[in-house]
This record gives sequence, structure tokens and C-alpha cells, in this order.
Amino acid sequence: MTSGDKAITVSWTPAALDDASVKYTATASPGGKSCTANSNSSHGTSCTIHGLTNGTTYTVTVAATTKTGASTASNPSEPVTPGTAPQPPTGVTAGPGDRAITVSWTPAALDGDTSVIYTATASPGGRTCTTNSNSNQGTLCTINGLTNGTTYTVTMTATTKTGTSTASAASGPVTPNTGPPPPGLQPPAITNAQPRNEAITVAWQPGRQGSGTLLGYTITATATNTPCRSTTSPCITTTAMQQLGTAQIAAADSASCTTTDATTCTITGLTNGVSYLISAVTHTSAGDSAPTPTEPTPTEPSTPTSPAPAPSPAPKPTLPTTGTPTAAITLTGWLMLTTGAALALFGYRRRTALDQPVSNRLPRP
Repeated sequence: MTSGDKAITVSWTPAALDDASVKYTATASPGGKSCTANSNSSHGTSCTIHGLTNGTTYTVTVAATTKTGASTASNPSEPVTPGTAPQPPTGVTAGPGDRAITVSWTPAALDGDTSVIYTATASPGGRTCTTNSNSNQGTLCTINGLTNGTTYTVTMTATTKTGTSTASAASGPVTPNTGPPPPGLQPPAITNAQPRNEAITVAWQPGRQGSGTLLGYTITATATNTPCRSTTSPCITTTAMQQLGTAQIAAADSASCTTTDATTCTITGLTNGVSYLISAVTHTSAGDSAPTPTEPTPTEPSTPTSPAPAPSPAPKPTLPTTGTPTAAITLTGWLMLTTGAALALFGYRRRTALDQPVSNRLPRP
């Protein structure tokens, strides 16, 4: 069956009958509207039921009538929803990356459809990326596997339960490359990361945009073997503090979420008990930023959902009784964030009046 504007076209396979003339009746449910076809006509095994309601889901049964009587109805068809095909997205914009193009667009108005699959297609080559309007990818996707130095354009289609749109107008030309980020373009600064069940919710502050048009942001969680003790990136653990085996961590896939202008999103599909490094990239029409800076960004602790293990008390620093006329203590620290609680252990550094270090940071647990 195929759907159309307020209509469904039905086809079927005839049963073996001894009568040369058979009238077939296809009936839609709900509503009971029908169409008929005669086996002696050129379209004896299909007909179109009109007068249906767009957006309503129907099933169809078919019965055969001969001079000896009518058959029982066939089994119902698969559900089908009449309607018009969606309009294509507009405002398709693409930006270059390394062997990749990031694409954003403006969705067209739809007749009540809540689930739309968007497909971006690069030309030449036909490589694609897809997103679902119900996913955490929004109206942004990245076409990978392209050739650096080759110039591409991108078109978009929208697919709903009533059909697929025509292709959108093409984007402007864009050329993937391995060059440095465009001048003035900065990555987002991660300001908050909250652990969830098999997920992490991240918030950030946008960096400078540079000369390009903002396409959106990609936030990525990458599993790490050292549970939230890295100093190279914001780090968070998805569940209460625990350590998994290396094989389990290696099997934990990276995952990401994207937005076009929002500054928060939730990365889903993560593995509980695994620590993840969080990075963020800004996408513009001029190119992509570098990932987030290597310095760790403080994160707010989540509301505790279960008790966390009590930390062992750190030894108190003691100042020397001789040898330096004055001394000061400088606190240094690191943060481990889990769903249970946040644990901050601070070491110390003691400096003399001449600002010469005379002791080291406390050992971490």
C-alpha cells in the first residue's frame, strides 16, 4: 500500500477462483470508506480509497465477490497513514572539518508529524548523515569519510510517516581540510556536568565565534581508564564510585550530543561505572574550533542519590619551626565527580618568604 493526500492505494494478490469475473472491494478501517476493482479490468488487483483523513492511521481489508457470493475479508494490511509528503528543510548551511562536513538547517513546517528523519547528502560522492527530530542531535549532523581538498555541496530531505520530501536547495560550496581552526574561533567552556543513569548532562559557555556563521556545538564523552583523575579534560563518572575492568572500559563507546544554539545537552547511551572525559567543539560555516582547552573545568556536584564512601582524612601540613622567617600555604586540588557525591582533596604547597617551595603536594588517594 502507498499513502497519498487523503487517500490510500491498495494492491493485492487474487485467490484462485473458478469464476472469470471477480469484483474486489477494499475497505479502510476506521471509517469504512472503500474502493472496488474488477478482475476483467486493466487494474483488476488495485484501487485507491479516497476521502480519508490525513494523519489518521488506517488498516485495509479486501473481499472478493463472484456470482456465487462474497468471500470473507482478508487479514488486515499493515497500518498506513495518508498525508502529503513533507516540505524539505531550508537554510542548509555547511562548514568544513577534517574529512568531514558539519551541516545545519531549518526544519520546514509539518502537518502534525512529531517524528522526522533528516538526511543530509554530500555531492559529489553521495555520503550522508541522518538525525531524528526526537533524538539529542537536533538539527545538526556531520558527514564523515569525505576527501580533504574536494569541494562539496549538501542537500537535505525530510522523511515522515507520509513520505519523503524533495531535496532542499543546495548549500554553498565547502571544502574539508586539515588546517588550523579559523582565526578568532574558540571552543565552548564547559561549566557544568551532571552524572545520570547511563548519561551525562553537560552545560557550557560559548566561546568567540570568529568570522563564520554558528552552526552548532558537539559535546563528546570518551571513556578513560583512570577514573576521573585526569588533568587534561573535565571528567565525570556515570554512577557511584566504582572501578571496572580494562576490558569493560575499552568496550564503552564514545557518545555525543549536538545542539544548534542551546548551551546544554544530555549525552546518552553511556556505560554506568565508567569515567568519561568531556570535550566540546564549536562548528561554524568557516570551520570547526579545536576541542575544549586542556585545563580542567570545575563542575557542580549532583544531588546525592546514595552515600559515597567517606574519604580518608588527609594529614595536616606542619610548618617548620626553624629555617624560614615566614611561610605561606597555597592550596592545590583536584575534583572527582560521581552520582553519589563530589570529593575534593586538597594538597598544599609551602613557600618561604623568598617564594621557594619547601614541600610537595599531598598524595592523592
